[in-house]
Amino acid sequence: MNPFNLFMLAILSPILLVMTLLVPPYAGIIATNYIIYDKGAKVHPLADKLDEVFYMFDVYVKLFTYWTHHITETSVLTYALPLLLPVILGIMLALWLTGKLSTKLRDIFQLGVPM
Repeated sequence: MNPFNLFMLAILSPILLVMTLLVPPYAGIIATNYIIYDKGAKVHPLADKLDEVFYMFDVYVKLFTYWTHHITETSVLTYALPLLLPVILGIMLALWLTGKLSTKLRDIFQLGVPM
């Protein structure tokens, strides 16, 4: 393998691994917040805050603590399922993508090293 390509791959591989590990759960958190706060208005209340990571995490934590304190009062289909399912699916997708990417990178680096 070309040493320049191997060097560029070595620099970009941590960025790719972090993206595959963090982007799907964050997308699940955004989906959860978006679904729960969707009231049918023309402009969604969280539409301008989607790129603020810490704000979206704070909103999700508040939703989750509300659910844990009022678990018997909230509906399963309208609150608990949208609260948990997108985040769980995002975490599962992140673990799968990270595993696939790490095995591909391992194969590339093993092929690039002369024996």
